[in-house]
Amino acid sequence: EGTVTALCWLVFCVPMLQVAWILSRGGSRKVGLHTFIVLCVLSGSYVEFMAKLMKVGEEQIVYFLWKQFNLNNWIDSSSNKGIGYRAIAVITTLINGIYYWMDSFEWLVLFFTMYAIYRSVNRFALPDHCPFSYRWATLGMTIGTMSFFDLVANLLRIHDFLTYQQVALVFSTINTVVLLPVWMIWLGLQLPHITAPPIVKREEGGHSSGFVAGVQQQVQL
Repeated sequence: EGTVTALCWLVFCVPMLQVAWILSRGGSRKVGLHTFIVLCVLSGSYVEFMAKLMKVGEEQIVYFLWKQFNLNNWIDSSSNKGIGYRAIAVITTLINGIYYWMDSFEWLVLFFTMYAIYRSVNRFALPDHCPFSYRWATLGMTIGTMSFFDLVANLLRIHDFLTYQQVALVFSTINTVVLLPVWMIWLGLQLPHITAPPIVKREEGGHSSGFVAGVQQQVQL
């Protein structure tokens, strides 16, 4: 499951980079906002991928200790108290606490990414100028809000693990099984119909042609 999640984040980077490039009009519109989208997606993918690699390494080391070391009799040959197993259980629980925070970072990144996309889409002066649907951006903001609530539920597991674990499971299931796939499919249906940002060419003498000037007026700065 963890490996699949990490791979999904890596695949998720590709369309998000395309969205940021298109919304920025090829790097000429709200560069800071769209750079923030790119950084959020890349950092989320990196953290998630590294967390899963660390998890695999932890499981391999625990298996190695279980096979190669005496974890049962640490006091004498007849104690059979399993102190070694208890020590590994405590250490594993502590390490899993790090993974909980890293997984929570995933939802924080998703919240900021969806909010930035929603803000960028709604900053277009006219609906005809926006390459993406406003309803699609609103659905993305809904996903971002659900991600934020999932983050809060994950953090509150410290106080009541069983209760908030169920709450987080509900939010993450709705997000990952229903809303996010619909959002991605909707994005995939829009991308083939979006043309590249216009390239401004100058005539001899340094003045733009009348056609290019008309295009420039249509581009939302």
